[in-house]
Amino acid sequence: MSSSLKCSKRFWFVSAFFLAFLFSNNSFSHSIFQQSSFIPLAGIVKVKPDKNQNKSFSQLRLTKEDQEIITYIITSMAENSKLWLLMHRSELNEQGDKINGVHPLVFLTVIMKDEYLKKVCMPAIFDDYFKRNGFLDGITPNMTVETQKGRTQKYLKDFMKEIQMSLTHHDALLELINTKNWEGFVLYLIQH
Repeated sequence: MSSSLKCSKRFWFVSAFFLAFLFSNNSFSHSIFQQSSFIPLAGIVKVKPDKNQNKSFSQLRLTKEDQEIITYIITSMAENSKLWLLMHRSELNEQGDKINGVHPLVFLTVIMKDEYLKKVCMPAIFDDYFKRNGFLDGITPNMTVETQKGRTQKYLKDFMKEIQMSLTHHDALLELINTKNWEGFVLYLIQH
């Protein structure tokens, strides 16, 4: 066997071992993965709240380009492997930077109004530990800030109307907001 072939096999073996270690279900690998620079998803979903507190929900920023970027990010996270996400991390982060001014409820509106994103992509993301945590790591800080300022609660009814969710769900969603259970909040939206 030639030396270049041995090196190539060794490289792929080491790469496969490293990826298997990173994506295994033990707390040590999760800790190492999350503390390293190999976090492929945490920086992708970057939804920062709109600075203007006096806007109504319908006045919050959402351009056609914002919608396309949100769709691209969510479909990329759902449809691609962790390795692909790792290899395209910088591109996805650049796209995430472009939607920094989109309010997190507006971000979720785009997802929940699109049947494919809501019924296919979001379950795929939430079924995967790393994808789910990457999604939540991106949206949680901004949802928390908006809640502390009372704006999540302020926009909740308009958000629900926009995604055509019955107001009978208002109290359940409000409870999830008040307890800052963002994973439960997004799961509730996906399931209803």
